[in-house]
Amino acid sequence: RICNHCRDIDLCKDPYRFVIDGIHVWQCPICNSKYNNDEIQTLLLDMVNRKSMGYTLQDLQCVRCLQIKKKHDYILLMWRKISDSNESEGARKIYENFSRHCFTF
Repeated sequence: RICNHCRDIDLCKDPYRFVIDGIHVWQCPICNSKYNNDEIQTLLLDMVNRKSMGYTLQDLQCVRCLQIKKKHDYILLMWRKISDSNESEGARKIYENFSRHCFTF
């Protein structure tokens, strides 16, 4: 890091994303230095790992009554269908698209 400029990076459509020697790089709009791709990749993988861990450890929720399944609830006949996620469908699709398109370079 050359300067201390802070900004959000649009991974797919950033205007400061360039291809240099066959490698995709992002440049700082202020000082034109290249961002470290390894650091960006590490941060993205950490975010995906945290999200997947949260998905794995979340509570199961009944689709019909919206109650959270208790640890020692053995009467599963009341639970017609247990959704495997409290996360919205839209959020899941965002992460699927993210992993499909942004890790191709």
